Amino acid sequence: QLKVDLFVNEVDLAKIRVGMPATVSVDAFRGQNWRGEISQIAPQARAEGQIRGFDVEVRLLEEPGVLRPGMTANVDVAGDKVDAVTRIPVESLFRKDGKDVVYLMEDGKPTATPVEVGLISLEWIEVKTGATEGQSISLEDPARFLEDQKEEGGGRGGRGRRHG
Repeated sequence: QLKVDLFVNEVDLAKIRVGMPATVSVDAFRGQNWRGEISQIAPQARAEGQIRGFDVEVRLLEEPGVLRPGMTANVDVAGDKVDAVTRIPVESLFRKDGKDVVYLMEDGKPTATPVEVGLISLEWIEVKTGATEGQSISLEDPARFLEDQKEEGGGRGGRGRRHG
């Protein structure tokens, strides 16, 4: 039975668990996928360059067919999914005084508002409390924007987006 060994960054470890389904593909056979599942997660982290992470094993659930040991594989793990949530772009979440905040635009001015976050993807963050659908949020840290404005001696416009 074929398996795929991979290295998972420690920041992503909380998103995976043994038994989660995975999809395996290889560059040599584009368009073909094989079903697998996470069968093992190393109990101890190790360093790979500057990154700390964990060795993870994905066991194939079907016949490997054309797959061969030593091929470079790509593994997609479908994480938890939630529907009908308030979500924000990842670039709109900031840390202030040790708390997660978004800058809500109120009367044309950004106001730091603490939020409780849920699931996080590469593009979106679930907001459980603190912001609601339809509110305008800043995609830039207002403090950084003010510094840039002082350096440039004027007003370049900030970016904003409605979310939901």
